[in-house]
Amino acid sequence: MDFSETKRQAFQLFEEGAYEESYAMCMVILGGDQEPQVEVLAATDLFYLGRLEEAELHFRDLARKMPGSSHVHGFLGKVLLKKGDEGAVAEFSTAVRLDPDNQDALRNYAKCLVDTRDYRRSLPAQRRLAERSRREDDCRDLVATLIAVGEGVEALDQYQKFPSLKANVDPLFIDALITAGEFSKAGDAASAEFERSGNREFLRKYLAVLSRYNVALALLGYRDACMMEADHGIAKDYINLLISVRDDEGALRMCRALATDNKGTDVAIRLIECRLLARLGKKELAASTYEELVRSGIGSTGTDASLRDVLPLYREFLLTYYPKSETLKIFTPVVSAGANPVCLYETGYLYEQLGDVTEARGWFYRAYRCDFLTGGLEYATFLARHNEWRECEKVMLYILSNINRSQDIVRVAQVTTGGNMIHHTPRLLFRLIERLEERLDKLPAEGLEFLAVAYLVAGTTAIGEGNYSACKRYCLQGLDILPAYSTCIATADFVAVLGRCKERAIVDLPVMNDAEGAAGISARVVPQVRISGLDPQEEKILVFLKLHRRASEADLRKLLGTRRVTGIMNRLIAKSLAQGLRPVAKRGSGEQGEIYEYTGG
Repeated sequence: MDFSETKRQAFQLFEEGAYEESYAMCMVILGGDQEPQVEVLAATDLFYLGRLEEAELHFRDLARKMPGSSHVHGFLGKVLLKKGDEGAVAEFSTAVRLDPDNQDALRNYAKCLVDTRDYRRSLPAQRRLAERSRREDDCRDLVATLIAVGEGVEALDQYQKFPSLKANVDPLFIDALITAGEFSKAGDAASAEFERSGNREFLRKYLAVLSRYNVALALLGYRDACMMEADHGIAKDYINLLISVRDDEGALRMCRALATDNKGTDVAIRLIECRLLARLGKKELAASTYEELVRSGIGSTGTDASLRDVLPLYREFLLTYYPKSETLKIFTPVVSAGANPVCLYETGYLYEQLGDVTEARGWFYRAYRCDFLTGGLEYATFLARHNEWRECEKVMLYILSNINRSQDIVRVAQVTTGGNMIHHTPRLLFRLIERLEERLDKLPAEGLEFLAVAYLVAGTTAIGEGNYSACKRYCLQGLDILPAYSTCIATADFVAVLGRCKERAIVDLPVMNDAEGAAGISARVVPQVRISGLDPQEEKILVFLKLHRRASEADLRKLLGTRRVTGIMNRLIAKSLAQGLRPVAKRGSGEQGEIYEYTGG
């Protein structure tokens, strides 16, 4: 049957925005023949109709049928993005890799990265998009990203490449001049545009630049600007300038004026007010203001970020302006009574600073019990500061085994790689690598850097164990995923370790084509571990699985002489996970019951 006319009408209806009618015609066509173009159109209709679950199923099916289609992967990314699924960026990345000139995929890929402040990874995509589209919005987005990463000179070059960007009336142009160090030009441009348009955004930029080279004139300008019209941004800049010239009285007056004009004054200004009150000898008033901020933070939902800003400053204020004997009496009634993890671990910090490590440990542990991620990371770093490496590793392994979001895994990676922890916790090192590798296509540049650091440490560890092939593999993997514009690790770090590896190896074997070695690298390098607290039945099962690798529920019943195998296996797996280990995994079920496999992890 010839559906050519129906097909033409389906596409025409789509162009007209009649997605329901277009989809109905697609279903008629697909009932008689499977045409890829029509399948894509039907999935696209579903997307625009808001039927996201169905659209996702259709596009995933199409991605399996047409794995080389940039359009399909790009639209699947749009579906996932609308659903809030972090897999969207991986689909956009695939679409861009398949077709670097797919402007829609480039734009969406860059937007995903910029929205998460992953500017360094977005730059190559934004450069290509701006060159291909020549659209002003794409060019402006590229300039904004270049400014965000400190590339002011290149940002200015874009104004020469894209004449549609009107330099003299663009606030981004002023920012580019400032980032490039062209302060005089930035000041002149901002002043001229403010005189022409009256836009106070340009006035703020002019005064900010002026304060860099003529503080006296900037102070007069800020005073006049604040008297002329209330402006929160300009007032904040004025306060910071007054503090820099040690005019604490003037800064305090401005803080109070800002609080009067803006009932919702941000916490940062209130904290500045507290610091100024203390410096001016009004410590009781400062203390009551701090307490007000703490109580409002504890009493509101979703204010952990506010407490993280307030409590460390409050703690330092008390330690600075009050005797140690009084500090606890003031701090704990205000902070420590609730069950907020930030309050609990901040109490732990106070006890630690006062020298009571035992009491501090108790508070950090309570924070861990309250929130295993936020409190657990603070508890683990406390343990690391006091060289309690075994307990530290146990806590971090538990956290790492019970989180699923990429941003949480990156957060754990930041703590693990940020100090000596990664060098003292070998099981944590390899578990971290495993979890980061699981999310490789979803990691931001920061996450890729942490994975590269972990690879480097694993490679260095392998040298100490005489496993030179593993060292080379880890270093090559680290170089492979190291993002452009990396800030905490460089290619030279891997080259140095590779050099040491080659100097020590008696027989330097190639590893690039050693598939067996690649598959077995973790098994050779990860240290052998033992699960504590197993009863005799659990020990017997573990030994049996190590020997036979896989066993059914019926096999284990014969081994133990009991039918209660499921409960015993559940206890074994729970004890393993509590210690950050996964030596046994369920592999479905068969005629002889559940299937269990030894994984060695």
